[in-house]
Amino acid sequence: LNINNMAYWVGKDGGYTTSGSPNGTMADYPIFTGGFIYADGMLWGAKVKGDGLGDEVRVGGSTYNHGMKAGRILTDASGNVLGSDDPANNHVWRVRTDWANADLSFDAANFYATSVADVTPAQIAVVKGQYEYDWMNWPAAWGAPYEDVDENGSYNPNIDIPGYPGADQTIWTVANDIPKIVNASGDSIEYISTAPNLYGSDPIGIELQLTIWGYAFNATDPMGNSIFKKATIKYTGLPGGPSDAIMDSVYITQWSDPDLGTYTDDYVG
Repeated sequence: LNINNMAYWVGKDGGYTTSGSPNGTMADYPIFTGGFIYADGMLWGAKVKGDGLGDEVRVGGSTYNHGMKAGRILTDASGNVLGSDDPANNHVWRVRTDWANADLSFDAANFYATSVADVTPAQIAVVKGQYEYDWMNWPAAWGAPYEDVDENGSYNPNIDIPGYPGADQTIWTVANDIPKIVNASGDSIEYISTAPNLYGSDPIGIELQLTIWGYAFNATDPMGNSIFKKATIKYTGLPGGPSDAIMDSVYITQWSDPDLGTYTDDYVG
């Protein structure tokens, strides 16, 4: 996300990544300069009861270790959980409302960690092409937000506006902790258990949808120095699990490791 005075990267599993930043951090502020947030992620805990794995406290989400993997949870017509979507079918979805006509040299320079003067037409073309793809293929059916301009209840890329309504740039990801990966027919194709990577807990059966957005204000305006995040978690349980399984006493938080310049002398509160 780089529409204003902050640059913020996120992985397709909804957790942090530092791969984009020349500072080796998740967020740079001001953009093109120092590190601001080393890592962040959503984190939750609950007493999970009745799913056959034992009534116990389990923790999910992402901190330094990632307990989720990209993709949504797939169900049959009756709502029974089949498994999770193949992570290969997913990426970080990103749109900006002026992608077709904007000067994307600043955007591309930040994305490729170079200067505006050194960014190439080919790099700009790649960034623009990805914006166009995500606009035309915006996963509204999966839960990604959009402005329903024609108010017909379905997404039309030629009329409706993808992204958080009113925002100038939006990132959207979907992730889950169900190990069983299935195809569109519900057939098992792989098994990847990510939940224990976090704190050793068993999976819960949660889908995380993460929406991050910003506005194209300059650095003299507070809105030019801010981004916004909305996290939605949906409990489905695990494939074959009882329909009356529950999450009891749920706690959810935004976890963050901020840096004020150099990480060795932080006084961020």
